[in-house]
Amino acid sequence: MKNLQSLSSFFCIVGFLISTNNYAQSKYNKSFSKIDAFYQKGLPGKANKKNESIISSLAKKGLTFSEAGIKAYTNKAQFLIAMGNHYSFESSILEAINLTKKVYNDTGAVASQTYLEIADIYFTYGNCRKAQNTLEKGLAAFNNSKNKNKAFLPSYFLLKSRINLEAGFLRTADSLAKLAEPLLLSKIVRTESIKDSKGKIKQVKLSSAEVTKRKTAYAWATAVRARSAYERGLYSKADSLLSISNNWIKPNLGIKNPVYSANSTLLAQQQEEAGNLRKAKNLYEDALKSVKKRKDMYYFNAFDKVLYGLMIKDDFESTPRKSMTFVERKTRMYFKKNNIYFANNELREEWFTAKKFKYNRVEERLDVLINQNNFIPLYHPSRIKAQEIYILLDRRERKLKSVEDTLLSIIKVAKELYGDNSPAYHKRRLELAKFYLEKTNNLKKAEDIYQESFIGN
Repeated sequence: MKNLQSLSSFFCIVGFLISTNNYAQSKYNKSFSKIDAFYQKGLPGKANKKNESIISSLAKKGLTFSEAGIKAYTNKAQFLIAMGNHYSFESSILEAINLTKKVYNDTGAVASQTYLEIADIYFTYGNCRKAQNTLEKGLAAFNNSKNKNKAFLPSYFLLKSRINLEAGFLRTADSLAKLAEPLLLSKIVRTESIKDSKGKIKQVKLSSAEVTKRKTAYAWATAVRARSAYERGLYSKADSLLSISNNWIKPNLGIKNPVYSANSTLLAQQQEEAGNLRKAKNLYEDALKSVKKRKDMYYFNAFDKVLYGLMIKDDFESTPRKSMTFVERKTRMYFKKNNIYFANNELREEWFTAKKFKYNRVEERLDVLINQNNFIPLYHPSRIKAQEIYILLDRRERKLKSVEDTLLSIIKVAKELYGDNSPAYHKRRLELAKFYLEKTNNLKKAEDIYQESFIGN
């Protein structure tokens, strides 16, 4: 009798959770669509403000344990990253994961989509290793689902290609992007067939934000292939793929979008390597123009490249002080001062000062920026930028032990960000081997690293 009562209670709880979930999701779907539109436009601050009101509403009504609750916390982490808050976003990710496990037992369309979005958050942050691991959890949830989410695999292949590109697996990145392209292109539609709660199929018109999102995903796949070819030294192929990418983007998305900005940055890098520094500067500025109305990572990253272009143009003779001040004002205007964009601007200024051989207490300011202000997390791409400035200073003063220690620290960060089997990680180890070979008598250490990281991989 007790067993029957327990079983009955169990089914009541399950039924309650399902009905609660359906109610919450239908109620908040329109709100999430509007929030996503703000995010797609590059306005994470506005998106976050509206998303916070949803989290409060769900909590007051006891609807947190639902698909809407999972989506709200995933959104929160995504918006915090876009706003440059790289310290406190993981608590929202953990909340979303716990809810996914409790409500969906890590299986089904919602679980696979949640892990996909979390993987994308880690990728934007710069941790490719965590992004890859989370992405595989999404694939496991997809494979264990009875009703497959048709949108999952195209997005999975795209994100995996972008992760592999950053980690240095260039051929794999190209293959995955090539696989994703036709799948993503086929998803660019105005209306879509879906099943309603009664199992009936009906045509639903997609929002303009959703259509733009799908177009942008396809555009990223074309951009990944172009950059992959360029970084492999296939310059003719890269030029061709870049033209194909831009020729599709212009009529379908216009030039005011992050992918066109990324393509312009790639063109700038080509000109820089060819020694055409003024052309490179102009292309970096074009890249910024494509994202100038945004207030997210695409805007601030593009502005960082503009500063870099201004610095190299005149061989570090002139200081782009106005531009640096402008970036600092923007970060304070949009977000709090203690964000990664402010830190990157500070790092760029210290790098510039160090390059000009005008130390002006660069090392002291770096120590404050990294160790006291907590602007830059321990395992973050910007941490490597800071460490490279230390190396620049220590090499000039022939502090070889400090250089070695910093190179070892960079390897540790790279291992966390990219994994110890990635080309990006082994590239950092080869830098240490080169240092041993050129600046010390540790030829055996250099040989061991060379054997492991070059010949062995």
